[in-house]
Amino acid sequence: MTTKQMLYLVGIPGSGKTSLLAVTLAGVPIIGQATKPVPHVVYPGGCQLGTVNAFYTREGPKSRRSPGTDSSSMSVQPRVLQWLQGSCPYQNIVGEGDRLANLPFFTGVRAAGWELTVVHLDTPESLALDRCITRGSNQALAWWKGRVTKVHNLLADLQTILPIVNLSGTLPLDVLAAQLHTFPAVRELARTTPKKG
Repeated sequence: MTTKQMLYLVGIPGSGKTSLLAVTLAGVPIIGQATKPVPHVVYPGGCQLGTVNAFYTREGPKSRRSPGTDSSSMSVQPRVLQWLQGSCPYQNIVGEGDRLANLPFFTGVRAAGWELTVVHLDTPESLALDRCITRGSNQALAWWKGRVTKVHNLLADLQTILPIVNLSGTLPLDVLAAQLHTFPAVRELARTTPKKG
């Protein structure tokens, strides 16, 4: 039986999650985007949760709107978990974004039989906040600090149930993308032919 694999990228706002996943998948052809039963982007060997409403290059996104799972409705989580437990046709899934980055979701993914890898893009708070300001984020500082606390609490909770992979958000995107490519869920997205053996 083929292993079902999911890689989910977490980090504080401005850590670089969206840019990193965009650069990592820049060379993988998008077959299409689906909205049902849940929003996802289809690749030859799997899918990405959420939508991609942007134009990307190897250097990163040139334009960006509602990236990743944050483009989905606030009520999407139960539908995603139900899909993962039943009719999901993919064996490899990647995702990023605050919408699904919570302990009940990750617990549900594992309960549905998926091999889960959580990657934390560990970026200094000062750098992440500066990136948010530079890109013109209109979120209040109190909101940003609340999201930072949420991520720290999530990491503390997750460490009690599974190992977390930490990548330094200060590294160049191409270096980080090469590191993400070492994980099967990411590597298999570009696969167009079945594995042998």
